[in-house]
Amino acid sequence: TARAHRTGPLLHLALAGIPKAGSGPAITTEAITRSHIRIVERPQVDLDTWLGAVDKSKLKRWNVLMLLYDSSQPSTLKAFGGKTLIMPVVDGLAERSLRFSMYAQAAQSNYADPAIFSSHYPLRDPVHHTYPDHPQYPRLLIYDILKKLGYRTALISSQNEYWGNMHAYMAKPSLDYFFHSESYQGATIPEADPHFAEWAKYWGHSGKLDDKVTIGEAIRWLGASGDQPFFLYINLQNSHFPYHTPDDFPKRFLPDKIDFPYAFGAYPKDKLPIVKNHWYNSLAYVDAQIGRLVDYL
Repeated sequence: TARAHRTGPLLHLALAGIPKAGSGPAITTEAITRSHIRIVERPQVDLDTWLGAVDKSKLKRWNVLMLLYDSSQPSTLKAFGGKTLIMPVVDGLAERSLRFSMYAQAAQSNYADPAIFSSHYPLRDPVHHTYPDHPQYPRLLIYDILKKLGYRTALISSQNEYWGNMHAYMAKPSLDYFFHSESYQGATIPEADPHFAEWAKYWGHSGKLDDKVTIGEAIRWLGASGDQPFFLYINLQNSHFPYHTPDDFPKRFLPDKIDFPYAFGAYPKDKLPIVKNHWYNSLAYVDAQIGRLVDYL
């Protein structure tokens, strides 16, 4: 069990020669001891015990803002070698920030998004794509810790966090405020992804929010923070397919008109330059909304 679930890739490879129970001759504890192979699990410490050892008088309570925008890649930022200035606000932040590369945990939101709160692969349920309503497996998230240290905490998302039952994983008691597209009473952005649209219609869920609404809600919540330190997670979605940009937003990348069959991962190959422009404009719109937040802060 430890080999299969709690080892890193190198140790897993080193242990691959030890057969599993029932697959060959029994491997005894003595045999493993003689082989000098050890699997040492990190001791589990409950949060209150861990925090009890923290000298809170020496803590500097920085505000923590975790902002995720969807469907990007390094080439869209000059800070990571991109040739075109698409997101001037984010590139400006990158110029005076620590920058590092990472891999997404998965290719879809319901695995990748929750992983960033704990640095763990989040799904521990046999049902593909779906979190259990009341996860019984341990999950210690960043806002669990910060809430105990006196922070106000919020999750504000353009996404519908009911997708894949993500809200069951993320909406913990340590969150003071949980806002996503399902919380909003107004209109959502047009949905050109037929799979998501079918899911939303079947279950009676809303689509995604325009990121202008989400940033407005984040600024409203921040304005009520007072002097209390905050943790805020924001998830922006306009740059996710179908790459929606409001009509009144100036489009720098042309042509970008979609007048051909257009679905998630399915459009005429010769239309790729147009789809890229459409995507770049959506990223520029997301960047403008991030700019509103930066200006407010």
